[in-house]
This record gives sequence, structure tokens and C-alpha cells, in this order.
Amino acid sequence: MTERRGYPSDLKDDQWELIEPMLLKWRASRGEGREPVASLREVVNAVLYVVRLQRQAIDTLDNALSAQDDEP
Repeated sequence: MTERRGYPSDLKDDQWELIEPMLLKWRASRGEGREPVASLREVVNAVLYVVRLQRQAIDTLDNALSAQDDEP
């Protein structure tokens, strides 16, 4: 597997250390089943990436609508 490039929204190591124990506990509480396909850290990074994109889209739309309101 190749290394993927990092994104600004990715968790820093110290942030991951804070939430990793909770996520591992959650994963263990789910019982036996299929082996995980994705790492929990990558799943969290993907969610943060989508949230960041949505925030940018909302800000862009908000700025565009505000500019229309300012026009005579």
C-alpha cells in the first residue's frame, strides 16, 4: 500500500492519542465479526476532510449570497 499525502484536516499524533483509546474500546465492544478493512484513524481523517469541505462550501455560498445582498 502506498502512503497517501496528508491533508490539513488530518488528526495530529497528539489528537489521535486522545481519541484512539475510546475508538478501540468501541471497536472491541462490537464483538467478533469481520476484520476491519480500514484503520480507525483513516476513517476519522476522512470524516474530518468531508466536514472541512462542507464548511468551505457553506462559507463560499454565504459569501456569494452576502455579496448579492450588498448590490444595489
